[in-house]
Amino acid sequence: MSALDGVEFKLPKGFPTGPEPLPTPELSVPACRELLLGSLPLLGPHACPPPPEGPPQPPSAPGLHPDSAGLLSALSREEQDLIGPVVALGYPLHRAMGALQKTGCRSPSQFLGYLGACDRLQGLGFPEGQVEEAMEMFQFQELQAAEFLRLWEQLSDMGFEQDRVKAALLVAGNHGEQALEELVACAP
Repeated sequence: MSALDGVEFKLPKGFPTGPEPLPTPELSVPACRELLLGSLPLLGPHACPPPPEGPPQPPSAPGLHPDSAGLLSALSREEQDLIGPVVALGYPLHRAMGALQKTGCRSPSQFLGYLGACDRLQGLGFPEGQVEEAMEMFQFQELQAAEFLRLWEQLSDMGFEQDRVKAALLVAGNHGEQALEELVACAP
């Protein structure tokens, strides 16, 4: 006996309710597993393909500018392995290289996490330069950087200079009321 026995459900018009069985999927569980796991080696920290024969080549990605190969060849093999999949996901090469330089990340998940956090903060309307600065100031902690950016914008909109707002927020430990008191106390 089920707890839902006797409960009336309203189904949308045309929803199949008959006793006919649903068609079986065309992929078996092992085939689905292989399909899903087949895409993971790019992001797995220890799952690297065997080295190619011959001299190492910089990774290529769709839409990669021909001059980018020179930039990529200046990177170590480890850095190329990190940047290649990120560029393949659609991030511009200059942005991926800047993120790698700023974060020093050595794992794909950290690297993509930083880029994703920056994307989310920019999606909230904050300029790229301010987002990157806030992420660095708060050691890549997205929530702290977001709060800082929100307060920075709010206090700047009140007419305080951005440099003074930034300094006040840092002195106040990212607390808006304390930063405002600091700004008002030091107002010219």
